[in-house]
Amino acid sequence: MHAVESGNNVWMILSLTGLVFVVVQIIQDIILVPKIMGKVTGLNPAMMMLSLSIWGKLLGLLGLIIALPVTYLLLVYYRRMIASARPAVSDGDA
Repeated sequence: MHAVESGNNVWMILSLTGLVFVVVQIIQDIILVPKIMGKVTGLNPAMMMLSLSIWGKLLGLLGLIIALPVTYLLLVYYRRMIASARPAVSDGDA
């Protein structure tokens, strides 16, 4: 509508709009989301990208949707298993 009202080239306005959309998506997907999700879940951004890659390859779109929650769940279970496998050390044992 802006191109019609101002007499500018429609393709120029469309390409600039697309460029802004692409730049915003890149900033969001590469910088913001890994930092925010890393703070929330405690996962390293590299671990999150690896998780998305592996689950996405295994299960496609469904894998991308469930990647972070399942990875976080597996990590919590792993940490709990390691913590329970350690023998309890008491002060009386020597």
